Amino acid sequence: MDDRCKWTELKDTGDNDITYRCIVLPTIVVRDFWLSPPIHIITEMKLLGVGNVKLLELILLGAHQTSWFRFFHIGMKMINQNRFDDPFATYVKLAEETFGSITGGPKPRADPPGINVKAVYFPNDYKFKSQVIQCILDLVNLVNETSEELLTHAYLRQNVLEASATISRIKVGSELGEFRLMTMLQMCALSLIGLSPDPKLLNLLHPIPGKGSANHLLDVNVKEADHHDALRRVSHHFGLEEFGDNGGESVLCETLPGRNVFDAFFPTQSRFLLNANGKPVQKKHGTTKWVTLDEEGERESKDNDGDN
Repeated sequence: MDDRCKWTELKDTGDNDITYRCIVLPTIVVRDFWLSPPIHIITEMKLLGVGNVKLLELILLGAHQTSWFRFFHIGMKMINQNRFDDPFATYVKLAEETFGSITGGPKPRADPPGINVKAVYFPNDYKFKSQVIQCILDLVNLVNETSEELLTHAYLRQNVLEASATISRIKVGSELGEFRLMTMLQMCALSLIGLSPDPKLLNLLHPIPGKGSANHLLDVNVKEADHHDALRRVSHHFGLEEFGDNGGESVLCETLPGRNVFDAFFPTQSRFLLNANGKPVQKKHGTTKWVTLDEEGERESKDNDGDN
C-alpha cells in the first residue's frame, strides 16, 4: 500500500469531527491484518525505547477495544507528540478528551468490554493494573516455556481460564475473559512483546464457547469434543496449513452466517503476519518486501546509531 491507493474518508461514529483516511477491505484468513494497526503502534513505540511492561499495559487497553480506528488515531498522536512516560494513562486521557470514551469507533468487530476500564484500573495508584499485568506475564511465560507437543488447545485453554479467574478475584468487576486474553497473546506474538518466535504460536487459537468459531461448528452439528479435529480438517481442506490452527479458527469465526467483517488500513501503517516459523514479519507502508520483525528492529537501530 502506498499513496497511489484509493484511500477513502470515514467519519467517526461519535459526536466529534474526526475523520479517518483509510482503506477497508474484506478480512483475510487470519486476524493478523485486523490486528496490524495496533501492532504498528506497539512496534513503533518499542523502536522509540518504550519498555515491554508499558507496552503490555497498552496491549491490555487494546484487548478492550471493539474497533482499531480510535486506537490507531490516539496511538499515532502519542507517537507524534513523544508522550511515552505512562502510555496507559496518556492513552486514556487523550481518548476521553477526543472521543469521550476509550473504546468504540467505526466497523466494530468485537463486543464491548462491559467494564469501566478507567474506574477499574485507575484507583489505588494502579496497583490492580500491576497485578493484572503480572497475570498476563505469567501466561506469556507459560506459553514460552511449554513445548509445542504439550501446548495443546485443552492445556492452553485451561491456563487462560485460570488467568481469567485469578484476575476476576483480584477486584470485583474486573473481568478479562478468554477472548480478550487470547487477543492479548496474539498481539504479543505479532509484536515480540514477551512471546518468543516459535511455530507453536501458529496454533494458539481455539474455538471459544459462545464465540464465532465454536458457534459455527455447533450450527453444523459438530459436538464440542470434536471441535479441535474439525478445525484442523477445515485448515487442511482449504490449504491453510501455513497459518496453523490460527487460520482454521479465524475462517470458522469470520464465516459464521451473519458476520460481515473487514480489515482497516491507514496511511503510514505497516502490515504484520506470523510466518510459517511463527516469527512476525512486517511489510512497511510503500514497500513490497516482508521483513522479519527482529531484523527490521536491528536495521532501525543501526540507522539511528548512524545518525547520532
